[in-house]
Amino acid sequence: MRTHSASSLRGHLLIATDSLRNSMFRRSVVFLCAHSPAGAMGLVINRPARDMTIEDLVPGYERPTGTPPLAEPIHAGGPAEVERSFVLHSCDYHDSEETLEVTPTFAMTATNRILRDLVAGRGPKRRLVALGYAGWGDGQLDAELRDNAWFTVAAEPDLVFAAADETKWRGAIAAIGIDPAALSGISTQHGHA
Repeated sequence: MRTHSASSLRGHLLIATDSLRNSMFRRSVVFLCAHSPAGAMGLVINRPARDMTIEDLVPGYERPTGTPPLAEPIHAGGPAEVERSFVLHSCDYHDSEETLEVTPTFAMTATNRILRDLVAGRGPKRRLVALGYAGWGDGQLDAELRDNAWFTVAAEPDLVFAAADETKWRGAIAAIGIDPAALSGISTQHGHA
């Protein structure tokens, strides 16, 4: 079993184990944007939100003529601040005031400006838009990891951005070398990277 220091899970995926089967995080995959001794913040990347579009998040903003509508789903990023939007994206976009570079491959921005840029066709090439986030207080995530509630694996862009939502949990489990069909009874390991 491999353990992580408190700062090393930033840019990793948390993959819900069977111990969370009766919780709101059942079969969730969470991208960790921040993780420190003071807490953690992440976005659930495999739960589509209610029927809405990115354009619905910026009412009154009109798409420029000739720009195609955005049909990508909005995700339910977690139970905290569910009316606020967060965009997990590739690092080809940067808002100097609000973009958090998570890794050299992933960034996160939480402003209306990025939503307007997406509608106008100027946003990042790869992105996932979420409403709300998942948060953990001081030591809470580390305790859940010790209790085997989550597997971990370094995030890969194709799994985060390109995979269909319904395949992300299985894909993340497979990325750590576990057959998803064999998971019942294997919730005693975590910390894979």
